[in-house]
Amino acid sequence: MGYVKALTTLLFKALRRDNITINSIWVSSMQLEDYFDFLSADDIRLKGHRIGIDNVLDYYLEGYTPEEIAANLPSLSLEQIHATITYYLHNRADIEAYLSRLVTWREQHYQESVANPSLLLQRLRILKAQRNKHQVSA
Repeated sequence: MGYVKALTTLLFKALRRDNITINSIWVSSMQLEDYFDFLSADDIRLKGHRIGIDNVLDYYLEGYTPEEIAANLPSLSLEQIHATITYYLHNRADIEAYLSRLVTWREQHYQESVANPSLLLQRLRILKAQRNKHQVSA
């Protein structure tokens, strides 16, 4: 909670310094959704990118700063990264549920792929076994 209070204090100091009114912030926060493409309930991406908000938030929740996230995702602007973090902070419960569903979905698909490997993967495993067999006998 101390982090949020410190961030809020810094924000209001910057607003006073730059003579920005609360009304202009309210209008901006109402447009946060404009940064995203809501492809489905479980697929939210940054507009104009294939990068999902989960990619940005994974870094953020690991403790990366917005600048560090930008270094790891160089096709995104700091503005887009800040918008994603702000959207998360404004919709924390919904976004945490979204992230949880993604983790579950990814694990299910991984387990399915392990249980039912593709024909290509099956063929590669056979070739690898044959190569290893020849190397041992040589």
